[in-house]
Amino acid sequence: MRPVEDEHFEIDRLRDELHQLALRVEALEHRPESRPEARAEPRLETTPLTAAWLTDAGLDFALPNAVPVAGRALLGLAGAFLLRALAEAGAVPLLLVVTVAILYAAAWLVFAVRTRARDAVAGAAYGITAALIFAPLLWEVTVRFEVLSAPATASILTGFVVLVFALAWPGNPGAIASVTTVSTVLTAIGLMVRTGNLVPFAAAVLAIACVIEAGVWRGHQRNMRAVVAIAADFAIWLLLYIMTRPGGVAQGYTPVGPATSLALCAFLFMIYAASIAWRAAALRRAITAFEFVQLTLAFGLAAGGALAVTQGRSAAVVGALSAIASAACYLTAFIRFPDSPRRNHHVFASWGLALGFVACLLILPESLLTPIWSAAAVVATLAAARASQPTLGIHGAIYLVATGLISGVPGSILNAFTGSVLASATPALRIMAISSTCCYAAWGRTPAKASVVPVLLSAVSIGALLILCGVPLIAGQPTASLLAASRTVVTCALALALRFAGSRTDRRELIWVSYAAIALGAVKLIFEDFRQSHPAAMAVSLVCYGAFLILAPRLKGKSSPISR
Repeated sequence: MRPVEDEHFEIDRLRDELHQLALRVEALEHRPESRPEARAEPRLETTPLTAAWLTDAGLDFALPNAVPVAGRALLGLAGAFLLRALAEAGAVPLLLVVTVAILYAAAWLVFAVRTRARDAVAGAAYGITAALIFAPLLWEVTVRFEVLSAPATASILTGFVVLVFALAWPGNPGAIASVTTVSTVLTAIGLMVRTGNLVPFAAAVLAIACVIEAGVWRGHQRNMRAVVAIAADFAIWLLLYIMTRPGGVAQGYTPVGPATSLALCAFLFMIYAASIAWRAAALRRAITAFEFVQLTLAFGLAAGGALAVTQGRSAAVVGALSAIASAACYLTAFIRFPDSPRRNHHVFASWGLALGFVACLLILPESLLTPIWSAAAVVATLAAARASQPTLGIHGAIYLVATGLISGVPGSILNAFTGSVLASATPALRIMAISSTCCYAAWGRTPAKASVVPVLLSAVSIGALLILCGVPLIAGQPTASLLAASRTVVTCALALALRFAGSRTDRRELIWVSYAAIALGAVKLIFEDFRQSHPAAMAVSLVCYGAFLILAPRLKGKSSPISR
């Protein structure tokens, strides 16, 4: 048996351990961290709608704050109506009231810009209040009371926009500048139409466009560029339309001198040309679709306006400036943007091409367009092949097509392949045949999709020359039957020659054109030869087509065009 002292010792030890365990459990039960319900309970309660909650939810304003903001805006409008009442009563000099009203609107604008840093919604509301005070005020004092002249009103309109950008220049003006700009531009356009005084308000719109473009350089107000640009284009178009309409200047409009009209047109183009050139060439930013369209419209208004105002006497000057601009665009495309951004490369190259066409049409006589554009096509193709510039190759093809269109080559080709009576071959057709053949030869063995155009034009032009020159030489004045058979023989001969050359030189475009020629010849065979040809001539046509179909598959080159 165990001694009694040992049993008492074990009982005391167990009692101590139970007591310590009870203390630990009690301590754990009373710790606040151990009760997760204490954290979840506030989420189940309904919290009031506070400004902090709205801010956390993404709303930067509180509903209770909208009420005093609306109240202050209404007080501002009330002050404007009070000033208008004073002006109608005549108790105060009208010019003094107008001055106070303009300063009053400017004060609201300053208040809007200052408030925007703390509350964006309140700042926008006060900016709208300033616009609602300012725009009707200038309309009334210019149209109804006739206190301000048109140049003074236009200057105040421009100053109002400059003020808002000057006040918020360190940061982004935001909605305040948007509201101010839209209201000011619409007021200027409205006063331009209502008063008939075109120059001051057109100049004001252009000045606002200049301010907007300057803000865009800093990354601001990009959303306002389209609105202001449309207004500027409309202002210049309206001025040109009123000044150059067939019936003379419309009644109620002030005549504008040619020098002033030309200056405004040039100013429109210079604003957007400088802005887009700086953003693209200096900052290396990709040209947007808006910039491409706007600069094209600005140039069209400037060049077309100059020609219309001077009745064509400025063609040489406009052409010379277009030639200089064309060279500048080509240099920018291939020196500044040879690789990236590719959009800028293509846009400047396209502008260079278009300006080159404009310069040629305005400066050169029509008789020189065909040889000069043909030479330009050959030079562009040579440069494309040597410098591996596909863009120049495309431009060479465009020059060839333009040469054909300006010189009447399509008419000669249609006469050769479809005319009932053959005409003589034109010099332009010979130039087209030579230049297109030289362009295709300039590519050498350099594969390019643009080479399809010169080889197609070369084949068609040579075929037309063979028909127009060869058939009358052999048969004199051929009959319809003999003419149809002669066309079939020429078509098959060309197709076979192209197929043979393509198989030997491994050029796919030659084979494509050969099959296209024989396909079109088959259509001709059905609709012309079967209807007009004598049986003997019909037999010749069928022999030619049959021979081509037999010989073409046997002319296999280094690789099949389909496999490549």
